Amino acid sequence: MESLTEVEFDEWCHETLVKEETYCDRNGFDVISRRQHSFGEHYTRFVEFRSELELEIWEGNIYRDESVSGQHEELMPLVSKFYLSGSHHVLTPGIKEIPDDYVESGGQHYLLYLPNIDEIEQWSAGDRVKQIRIQFPLDWLRTYSKELDSLPITLRSLLDRPNPPRFHQSGGGITPAMLRVLRQIDDAPYSGAIKRIYLESKVLELLALQFNQLAENERAIHPLSSLKPVEIDRVYQARDILIKQLDDPPSLLDLARMVGLSDRKLRRGFRDIFGTTVFGYLHDYRMEQARLLLSVNKMRVADVAQTVGYSQLGHFIASFKRKFGITPKECQMGKKPSAAFGI
Repeated sequence: MESLTEVEFDEWCHETLVKEETYCDRNGFDVISRRQHSFGEHYTRFVEFRSELELEIWEGNIYRDESVSGQHEELMPLVSKFYLSGSHHVLTPGIKEIPDDYVESGGQHYLLYLPNIDEIEQWSAGDRVKQIRIQFPLDWLRTYSKELDSLPITLRSLLDRPNPPRFHQSGGGITPAMLRVLRQIDDAPYSGAIKRIYLESKVLELLALQFNQLAENERAIHPLSSLKPVEIDRVYQARDILIKQLDDPPSLLDLARMVGLSDRKLRRGFRDIFGTTVFGYLHDYRMEQARLLLSVNKMRVADVAQTVGYSQLGHFIASFKRKFGITPKECQMGKKPSAAFGI
């Protein structure tokens, strides 16, 4: 799929514009807009609260496949994202802290901090996307500086370091409590200033629910491991190395040496944190990447096999079928993985 730059995409949308409506200071929001063009139709509601806390409710019907390359600014804020429906694929090649590509899907929520990166976002024709997105700067978090111990480790690490690490973290499925608040935001009552006050209170409630779930996820993982926090960080570094060197991964001993752990501690860390062996994790990641390349990018089966590190096509096809219950070709043609295989 050929990618357009953000400027090219905006120009194309403008040239093929069918309808556009924009309202400022309307019904409690700063901006409400509707646009329809050759790529799709979008409905956006945006409001900025105190301390640069922002809320955006975005809905879109995608008419044709889109692939748009863009750049995040160096002062990119933290982003909390709740996907109510639809999905999209993101390519971020060469970024040390995160995978080269990932998918954000309906029913899931995410927390991310990705300043100063290049990325390609891909959307599929026929998809109906709805997401609620919250942005806030690091300084907003620091207003709660007296009680940071309850925050997820990921957020605390942003405040502890002069050059905070980038991350893209999935919080898991949207909980019933989150869904209730999301619906209240989407269908907020009142108008004007009262509506803004109501929306801000619900945004804060939603962030509290997300941060608490992320912290609980961490507490569920870390007590299972006898590793020290610094050793847990090194296990994650080893995971990142495997992902970066997918087509030619290091041996277990080499990987352990690269992150400063014994091979025994590395094996234990993978079992405790990821619930599998080192190369079990690598295998599962390869298969998931292969599934994306086949179903989203429509790459040739042989090219996918080589991309994810299989030198023999037959071995790749057999592994893929064991994992998903369908052949790579069937996946490429749109057949869904069998439910019996846990997908």
